[in-house]
Amino acid sequence: MSENWSLKGGFNVLSQNAQLLTVSNTALPTDFWIFSDRYIEPQQVTQYSLGLFHNDSENRFNFSVEGFYKDFQNATVLRDFPELILNDHLETEVVPATGESYGIEFLIERTKGRLTGSMAYTYSRTLRQTKPGFEQINQGAAFPSDFDIPHQLNILGVFQWLPTFSINLAYVYKSGRPITVPESSILQDNYVLPLYTGRNQNRIPNYQRVDLSMTLDLRKNKRDGFRSSFTFGLYNFFGRKNAYNVFFRRSDGGNVVPFKFSLIGNTVPSLSWNFTF
Repeated sequence: MSENWSLKGGFNVLSQNAQLLTVSNTALPTDFWIFSDRYIEPQQVTQYSLGLFHNDSENRFNFSVEGFYKDFQNATVLRDFPELILNDHLETEVVPATGESYGIEFLIERTKGRLTGSMAYTYSRTLRQTKPGFEQINQGAAFPSDFDIPHQLNILGVFQWLPTFSINLAYVYKSGRPITVPESSILQDNYVLPLYTGRNQNRIPNYQRVDLSMTLDLRKNKRDGFRSSFTFGLYNFFGRKNAYNVFFRRSDGGNVVPFKFSLIGNTVPSLSWNFTF
């Protein structure tokens, strides 16, 4: 378009023989890989993208906005109440499905000066729908996939305090992942039986995290072809208790209420030594 503006488009067709199945009703993430065979066809993905990119004349700031659309064929989703543990025939626990994913991404970067960094925001949706003739999840209507995260925001700042010392601060925000929750329950033969909403119609609380790190760059040996740096970091600096899952129980009044969260949220320190020669 011009020296500082560019328009880019893309088109891809992909085939994948392995598909990831995520179990979302456990205390910790549980994933299963299922591979194509005579029962499960390879997943086909067609992707379109179009983006506008800008660099200023001094290359201090970069800006871009890009949209995308993906069409999924031969996808798989877990059936209701699947049995996966010690199951040698996982193909019996999945249902053929189609899907789509679409969104728009914004990015702005500052690449020169003592203070550099970037801010990226993405709005996207990822949906699934079971094929006719098979078990109908969500009554055959499209529903959010386990990977549907509508809002994501990433902010990174790097302050070069001294020529050999820098401070890095990162902020991460994203929508809570979708979950299926019970809306009521019934008592049958002294057992409480939950009655669930549609597949993935609710979400856990939104996820937020701040990371802090400091880097000491030892440049005095650069002439000898050896360069090293030490980095001390604090993952989840504020120790925010982000929920991974929500568990429910039947109250004395017969209502289904949340009573416990599965949390991932401790501050984790780290120390690393990086070197090149």
